[in-house]
Amino acid sequence: KTVLRNPKIWSTGIAIGFQNTARYGLLIWVPVYFLGENWKKGGGGINPLWISVALPVGMAVGALTNGQISDRLFGARRDRPIILFMVMGAAASMTMYLAPLNVTTGIVVLFLTGFFVYGPQSSFWALCPDIAGKRMAGTATGAVNCFAYLFAGTAEPFIGGLMDSTGSTDLIFFFVAGCCVCSALVALTIRR
Repeated sequence: KTVLRNPKIWSTGIAIGFQNTARYGLLIWVPVYFLGENWKKGGGGINPLWISVALPVGMAVGALTNGQISDRLFGARRDRPIILFMVMGAAASMTMYLAPLNVTTGIVVLFLTGFFVYGPQSSFWALCPDIAGKRMAGTATGAVNCFAYLFAGTAEPFIGGLMDSTGSTDLIFFFVAGCCVCSALVALTIRR
């Protein structure tokens, strides 16, 4: 009750909810976008290995980088690197959506999209004890994590339905960009 009475926990939870929706959107739907219905066989002439490596490696490097930026560049202010990466994630995702990319360039931009979309995870988790204090850090992290998965779990059937009804798998990048913008806007309200 103490943690949930804190409005910053709600802001953090909603911001990570949109961020996690973008992250799961990428993880679940990017193979469908790149490889089509024959994704198990490497449809679309692309080796599935590159897609399965580029996105999570970008995400891993992004999380490491965002944490460093938060501590070194912004003096442990977590909201600023979250906002910065979410805006850059929206830009990278819109590049995937709008630009005519070849396979190589598409993989590079996919790496950057993963880098920026997942990177703020490190700052979100560091933000929990900053907001709730050391004594309530576990409860705050659990509450924020609850938001993250509720948002992602609710959105995925919607995304699948949208793709089924339109027949357009590239909409995932437009949707991810929208989630990144929403996350950045909500993160503007987080200050410790």
